[in-house]
Amino acid sequence: TAGGGPVGVGTATAKSMVLNTVMVHLVGMLGTQIFWGANPRAPIGG
Repeated sequence: TAGGGPVGVGTATAKSMVLNTVMVHLVGMLGTQIFWGANPRAPIGG
């Protein structure tokens, strides 16, 4: 629960957004390694 009024809510929101962005990228990198290994080339463009 965020405390401290609007400033506390803004701080909690910013921390949550940073954590969410980092976790999305880490999960994406892990998925790339699982499905494509160290060679994540897409067969696009010949």
